[in-house]
Amino acid sequence: MSYTLWSHGRLLGSTNLEFIYRENGHRTGWFRPEPGVQDILDVATGVSPALFAASHAENPAEAYADVEAAGDRERALELQLRDADGKEIATEDIGVRDTVFLMSAYGGDAGEQNADRDAWYDSLSEEERAEFGDVSEQRYQIQVTLVDHFAIP
Repeated sequence: MSYTLWSHGRLLGSTNLEFIYRENGHRTGWFRPEPGVQDILDVATGVSPALFAASHAENPAEAYADVEAAGDRERALELQLRDADGKEIATEDIGVRDTVFLMSAYGGDAGEQNADRDAWYDSLSEEERAEFGDVSEQRYQIQVTLVDHFAIP
């Protein structure tokens, strides 16, 4: 089933929340943004870069103020998850992560990782590839914590 992510009445993108179900209503999946929402995605994904910068700053106390500000901007988006019928699904938290940033910041050589990912993808059968779609377009992940842990089957 497809779900959509909204901010103040604006459609940001969609997800199938296709990753393995985790306890406590935590669901994750690939997030496919709509065209023209990069400015909002920069805000939605801004906490991770702020945390990374703060962890490497000469003055961590000052840098963590930037983390707080990034969190404030993210919360101001008032992200909403909706089902295929447009009905809002109650969530405790919604987070969008930029995997390109995460791999480059925390994962060492992003080029090497991309080569590993491409080699792995190339080894899949056509049927297996169809399950993943185009991995080159899988940049963002979404993580939601549901109020009702069973709101999404």
